[in-house]
Amino acid sequence: MSLSIAIREAGVSDAGRISALVSGLAREFILPDVAPDARSRFLSALDSVAIAEFMRGPFRYHLLEIGGELVGVVGVRDNGHLYHLFVAKNFQGRGLGRRLWEHAAAACLAHGNPGEFTVNSSTNAVRVYEKLGFVAMAPVQQRDGISYAPMKLTRTADR
Repeated sequence: MSLSIAIREAGVSDAGRISALVSGLAREFILPDVAPDARSRFLSALDSVAIAEFMRGPFRYHLLEIGGELVGVVGVRDNGHLYHLFVAKNFQGRGLGRRLWEHAAAACLAHGNPGEFTVNSSTNAVRVYEKLGFVAMAPVQQRDGISYAPMKLTRTADR
């Protein structure tokens, strides 16, 4: 028996679930590369209050659920900056991140994005974003104790 996969736009009421998934994954995969004095500030930007505020502002989030379980989150700011893309550890490597990103990108294009997307990738996720078509715009940067790789994706009509 296979479980159903559903992708839907998130609402503010989903902020707690989003925060739980994103915070847990960030602690494991991103926090080791964050300067010790910046860690609490970084994590506070992932709490449910911060996520709800993002959603009240220029962010659109989509959730990927399997059998009702939240396994993936994508958040896009200003209809073109990929801000969050997380898939639960035990579901990684199955193409779900790509599926979630493609859904979010299509929503951005439907809302007027001309095909230009950016992301500030964590250093350990650069390869993931490269597989999605993003390319580095500059060497790894650091701001407020957080290292990231600025990347860009330009979509053409055939891609």
